Amino acid sequence: MSGRPVLARVLSTAMMAAAIGLTFGTIGLESLVSGGANAPSVGFALTFLALISGLTIMGTVICWRRPGHPIGWLFIVAGLLSAASIFGGTYADLSIAGGGNLPGTALAAWISSWAFMPNLGILAVFVPLLFPTGRFLTRRWAWFGLLALVLGLISVLAIAFGPGPLDSEPGLTNPFGLPALQPIFAALAPLGDLSAPIGFGGALLSIFLRYRRGSAVERRQLRLFLFPMAVAIPALVLSIPNNGPLADLG
Repeated sequence: MSGRPVLARVLSTAMMAAAIGLTFGTIGLESLVSGGANAPSVGFALTFLALISGLTIMGTVICWRRPGHPIGWLFIVAGLLSAASIFGGTYADLSIAGGGNLPGTALAAWISSWAFMPNLGILAVFVPLLFPTGRFLTRRWAWFGLLALVLGLISVLAIAFGPGPLDSEPGLTNPFGLPALQPIFAALAPLGDLSAPIGFGGALLSIFLRYRRGSAVERRQLRLFLFPMAVAIPALVLSIPNNGPLADLG
C-alpha cells in the first residue's frame, strides 16, 4: 500500500476522532451549563451531535475507500467544524456563567462565532455541486464553484476578523478583530450577503441538470442523496448559535 492512502486514512480517522471527542465534550459541558435542570437541551445536543458524528464517520468511510474523492473530506471538515463551533460556544457559556474565569474563553467564543458558517457552504453548496462524481458538472461550473468560495470566504473573514462584539457572545470583544480592515469588510458586505442565495441557487440548478443528463445509476445516487441532505441542511440552519430554535446547543 502506498504512503498516500495510508496518510489519508490516518488523517481522516484522526479528524473523525477529534469531532467525536468534541461531541462528548460538548454533552458534558452542556450538562454543567444546564445544571441538570434543563434536560431537553441535552436531548437536543445528543440529537444534533449524532448528526455531526454521522457526517465524520461517513466521510471517513469514503476516505478509506476512495481517498482522492472530495466528498469524504467535505463531510469530515463539516462535521469537525460544527463540533468545534458548538463545543466552543458551550465552553464560553459555561465560563461566562461562572464569571468568565476559565482559560481560553474569548478564543472559544471566537471559534464558535465563525466556524459554523462554512458548514452551510460545504453541505448546501459544494457537496451538491460535486456529488456523486467528485467533479463539477462542467468547467463552467468549476468557475461557479470558485465564485461561491470567494463569496463565502468574504462572509467568514468579516465575522472572524471584524472588530467589536462577537456574534456568539455579545459581551465579549473579538480578540482577533482588525479595526484597520473594517472599511474593507463594510465595502465587501453586500457581496458576502449574496453568497447564500447565489450558492444555494446554483447548487440546486446543478443537481437538476446533473439529474437530467445523468445515467440511471447517477439518478438513483442523486435520489438517495437528496433525502439525508434535506434533513441535514435544515438541522444546521436551525442550530446556528444564538439564532435558531436549537441555539441552546452552542
